[in-house]
Amino acid sequence: MTIKKCPISGKEFVISEDEHKFYKNIEVPTPTLSPLERARRRMSFGPLITTMYRRKCDATGKDLVTYYRPNTPIKVFDRNYWYSDNFDPKIYGREYDFSRSFFEQFGDLLWAVPKYQGLSIDSENCEYALLGRNNKNCYLVCGSNNENIMYTSASNSHEIVDCLTVYRSQICYECVNCVNLYNVKFAVHSYDCSNCLFLYECNHCQDCLMCVGLHNKQYCFQNKQLTKEEYEQIKNQYYTGSYQKLEAMKKEFQSFLKKFPWRADHNMKCENVLGDFMIDSSDCWMCIQGAKSKNCHYCIPFCNEQINCYDNSAARSENCYESTSRSNLYNCKFCHEVKESSNLEYCYEIVASSHDLFGCVGIKTNSEYMILNKQYAKDEYLALREKIIASMIKFGEWGEFFPSYLSLFPYQDSHAQEMFPIDNSQIKVDDKNNLLGWVDLGGEKKLSIRHQAEDTKTIWEQNYVVEDDIKNYRDDTKKQQELLQATLICQKTGRAYRIQSAELYFYIKNDLPIPRESFYARHPRRADELMKADFVDKKCAKCQKQIKTIYKSEEREVWCNDCYDQLNY
Repeated sequence: MTIKKCPISGKEFVISEDEHKFYKNIEVPTPTLSPLERARRRMSFGPLITTMYRRKCDATGKDLVTYYRPNTPIKVFDRNYWYSDNFDPKIYGREYDFSRSFFEQFGDLLWAVPKYQGLSIDSENCEYALLGRNNKNCYLVCGSNNENIMYTSASNSHEIVDCLTVYRSQICYECVNCVNLYNVKFAVHSYDCSNCLFLYECNHCQDCLMCVGLHNKQYCFQNKQLTKEEYEQIKNQYYTGSYQKLEAMKKEFQSFLKKFPWRADHNMKCENVLGDFMIDSSDCWMCIQGAKSKNCHYCIPFCNEQINCYDNSAARSENCYESTSRSNLYNCKFCHEVKESSNLEYCYEIVASSHDLFGCVGIKTNSEYMILNKQYAKDEYLALREKIIASMIKFGEWGEFFPSYLSLFPYQDSHAQEMFPIDNSQIKVDDKNNLLGWVDLGGEKKLSIRHQAEDTKTIWEQNYVVEDDIKNYRDDTKKQQELLQATLICQKTGRAYRIQSAELYFYIKNDLPIPRESFYARHPRRADELMKADFVDKKCAKCQKQIKTIYKSEEREVWCNDCYDQLNY
């Protein structure tokens, strides 16, 4: 076992004997950064679901919706053009220069090769859904196989708004980490429930209101069993169409929640797993949000169907390290957004089945034995790869993921901002390059990130007065049109936003008031419930057993899972 101190955070971290063996087997040095700083670095290369801009296609002039800012100095192509025969990323191939560092040369290639506008694939009427597949009529959505959803991260779902990590659900609003819901509003960590309002960690429940930790229940209010008639009478008092009344309900439920302990973690059907939101997994350490994985460490976030992977956010992968990718990888290291490939190292956006690539960007056809997008014979490739690794060792690069300052996204637009938020006030702009920033996180070295100052905009006072009760819009076409044409100002961020017609229809149909905050304020609040990975040591408040948990706050007790499961609500 080795104890190291992270140069960015200043915090100590442990490298176990099993981890030493893993690093030796894949022929990389032990990491220099702590697991959380490694996760931050990887996540800084992907966009947030809220990242959305308009800019022109640099090949055709077509108007695009993309997650790249208009003033980011890269070329962005329409997705169809990018995949067409008109564009060949291999023309950007170049010789390796041993007088320069690898990251310097890779950065040049990364910023030179044109990027496609977004990851939306095989979707219909989803111009503003850039991170998904097989979606229909979706707006600001991340996920696949969805229809008529907005402001949401979900899969296989229909008619839901303002949800995060929801699966196989229909007619839902403000739900987080839920599965198989129908007509449920304001639920967290719940599954197989229907016709419910305000749930926390409930399953197989119907017609329940403001309940916590219930299983196989019906007609309950604040965990009390009622008759159907009693339940309907109380339910009628909780009308959700009024903004003022709904805000009072939220406060009431939060007060009720504080009467209950937190569960130490939300793992299910796991063996020897330290992590959270893991299912059917074994021998995993510090892994977040995944299923059917084995012998994985530090897969933050997302660890789906992985075997023997470390620091890897992907699905259906084996023997991978320090990568953020899609699926079906074998023996890949230090890669971002690659799929169906093997033996890739330091590659970015490889979208076709390939093997034995090093430092390549944007390869879209089945390829092999390439370095910096240049083709080599097998023997030439293997020999040059060894020389490059030796050079990277001298420069202190081998074994490290791409540094965050190479990201195409300013930190505030990146996925890292969701789990590791940094306020603009913390960022010191680089004196020599205003696209770079420095953040002091307590270590001997500063975190170097991509930074782009926000455009200074005048925030006008909102002139339109939103009706408190949604019923005032229900049958009044004139009021509906006035609302849809109005520019609203977010009460939290001061950011301007609009209500979409499909969104208004959902609110009217489901008795929900017009939100007073924009999606850019609503989404981080939901993410805060789920996107945590900093485990702390505590004692179970019930039995005093030592536990690890993501819950740091002392406002509620934390119980180990054994004690929590013995609760009889």
